Amino acid sequence: VEAARGLRGRQAAEDALSAGDAEAGAGLDASRPLRPPAAPVPAAEAWTAELRMHVLRAVLGGELLRAVGTTYAVGPASVASRYILIGRDQLEFAYDKITGVQVHTGPLDELLRTCTVRIWSIGSSRPLDLAHIDRRSLNLRALLRQAGIPGGPARCTLRTRFGLGIWLRAHVGSAALAVALTSAAIAALARSPLPHYAGSAALIAPMAIAALACVPLLAARHRRQRTSFHDHHIEHRAGLLWRRHSYARYDDIKKISIRRYAGSAAGSLRIFVAGEIVTQAGRGRAGVVRPNCITAHYIEDVRPLQRTLDQLLLGRCEPAAITAARGAAPEEAVYRIAVVNTAVRLALAGLLFPPLWLWLPYVVLVARRRRYRVAPDRVVLEEGGIYRSHTSVLFDRIDSLERKQGGLGRFFGNGTVTLFTAGSSRPDLTLSDAPEFRALYQAIRTHYGGAEAALSGASGR
Repeated sequence: VEAARGLRGRQAAEDALSAGDAEAGAGLDASRPLRPPAAPVPAAEAWTAELRMHVLRAVLGGELLRAVGTTYAVGPASVASRYILIGRDQLEFAYDKITGVQVHTGPLDELLRTCTVRIWSIGSSRPLDLAHIDRRSLNLRALLRQAGIPGGPARCTLRTRFGLGIWLRAHVGSAALAVALTSAAIAALARSPLPHYAGSAALIAPMAIAALACVPLLAARHRRQRTSFHDHHIEHRAGLLWRRHSYARYDDIKKISIRRYAGSAAGSLRIFVAGEIVTQAGRGRAGVVRPNCITAHYIEDVRPLQRTLDQLLLGRCEPAAITAARGAAPEEAVYRIAVVNTAVRLALAGLLFPPLWLWLPYVVLVARRRRYRVAPDRVVLEEGGIYRSHTSVLFDRIDSLERKQGGLGRFFGNGTVTLFTAGSSRPDLTLSDAPEFRALYQAIRTHYGGAEAALSGASGR
């Protein structure tokens, strides 16, 4: 584990390309100004510690046995969790494989000055949790440096915007459903006898007051959100009573998804970090796969981020410039989807449940607005009807490609291209029902294959 060479080794190959071998780097953009990598922490200067769970915090959380048998070891090359009591369980992550770190605190943690540090790794389907440890014994800054997150000042912080109007734009469906149910309740009350009307009003009034009381809490929660960009990593803070503080290196971010709210420039940002978590399930049942994800809500203006964040990940943009889209837009090949596939699927499903046919106009509209874009450095999926989303994957994050045709695809002459990134058991981007799916696959393969060839050449040297 300690001697493993993983993502940092891959980054070293990219750095070798940027050093000036133009011939081997022809498949990549060798002239791109990659940011210098963060200097690794020498073993002699590494922070080491043996940590244990805070007993009182563990008892209040119902984890006494776990606290008695668990120790955490922070070493110069790895961090480990060891449980030895009734059984034995050890989980160890090399710093080279760590892709993200989260610090969780709640009301009890604030009272007892404890926290839980969750560590993501590209090589594990479960995180390593340093649970309920005393914050006074934790040197978080040193642990982050050893995991490849050097710290430093924030170069840019995204501004948030929250209010009743922006909330309604972000939850159009929920707001419409609430209005419909409230209107139906009022209409029913208006037709009921007076005693029944008074009793129903007494039941509805507290619910309405509780809903209005939640608005200031939501505002306080989202106004505390901070999404900051540093020289080498992103930092995100969220929560009010239960807080979550996340860190991830740019080199470990595999996918970015931006969603713009209806009729607004504001939106949300989802940053997917390499690796995933598989929840435990019973015998014979597969667990639920959850990506390692950082989500920022109610960002004031997400439109510039659709272009500049990918440039930041590639090292072509400084963190301070991500809120302004500058320069000419890159040339992109645009591919559309076959609307007939979507219409036929919904029509067939409507044979079993006829109300689905009412959604046909909206589904067709969404399909007509879907676009696949292939640029020299990334693949982009644009979709959405009421909301518009923009999901991008960089070519140097792609691990494998897949091209296939289903039964409807063969009948109508279209197919699907699927993209996977390193550490993912499920597709990261699915480009479905494309009439030109062979050309789409070849366009992606040309860029992706060139990048892999250049990296292989650099690694061989």
